[in-house]
Amino acid sequence: MRDLQTRYTAGQTIDWFGVTAPRQGDGFWLANNTGTILKMNTPTASGPGELTGSFGSGRKIASRLGDTLLRSGASQSISWSRTDAAGPQTYRYELDTTVEPTTWAWSTRTASAWTFVTDRAVGTLPLLGIGYDVATGLDGTVRAGGRTTVGLEVAHPVGAVGAGTVTDVALEVSYDEGATWSPVTVERSGDDWTAQLSTPKGGGSVSLRHDGTTTRATRSRRRWCGRSA
Repeated sequence: MRDLQTRYTAGQTIDWFGVTAPRQGDGFWLANNTGTILKMNTPTASGPGELTGSFGSGRKIASRLGDTLLRSGASQSISWSRTDAAGPQTYRYELDTTVEPTTWAWSTRTASAWTFVTDRAVGTLPLLGIGYDVATGLDGTVRAGGRTTVGLEVAHPVGAVGAGTVTDVALEVSYDEGATWSPVTVERSGDDWTAQLSTPKGGGSVSLRHDGTTTRATRSRRRWCGRSA
């Protein structure tokens, strides 16, 4: 895990426990456009606030322009020298992560995709980040057979070129490893988005699928699989 250097005061409480998911933050350099090169870098296991980190094996990363695969690799960092036409272009950046269930019992895989528009303007790319604020136990689980509040942290990186205003966040939940999905009501209060989930009695699988959109045609989609206990 990474974060900016921080000075803590005596008696201050810091909560580093929660749901991790792919999201940019202060601990790693941000995805950016040099004008001739697109550079992507999304940590695979970022936590609450600005905590960022990586874990896992079997990672698959693909950067696409429409349906054309431009570059793929097994690292969270990937770049592509631009050969496309000048002017605004739409890109799709994908990041799939799987981890060994014997090591990481509660969250075993994510599949994320970002759609964004950029031209030759130099600066941070407008990848819409979505993080989770969920109260968990020290072992990373939530209580089975109850109601759980899910906070959604939805924002572009500060100073991103071409960033829009978040207009909608949709959320779905699955209790059968993604075989079936049900919509969940998401409530908005200013820049905060929250939802209420029911967890299975006796424990089991809880998978989330979200879709965030903005006024500038940027989009973030993710499927996250975890468990309750």
